[in-house]
Amino acid sequence: MKIQRNKIEFGDTIFARLTMGGRTVVEFMINRVADMTELLGELRDVTRGLRGLATLYIRNKSRGWSQQRPLMLIAN
Repeated sequence: MKIQRNKIEFGDTIFARLTMGGRTVVEFMINRVADMTELLGELRDVTRGLRGLATLYIRNKSRGWSQQRPLMLIAN
């Protein structure tokens, strides 16, 4: 049995902040994603045209966890 940490389910209140070079470029709350893949898809939509290394901070307010991780943006 696989233990899943940092779980996201549809309806969870998710706060996301993306920073590049110490500057916040995107910040939003969402509750209509069911997993990390969908959250990254939402981020991709709002960061179109940006490229470079960013830091993604995610907080799942419904489940009480947060994480921070690097994210490489590729302009499309």
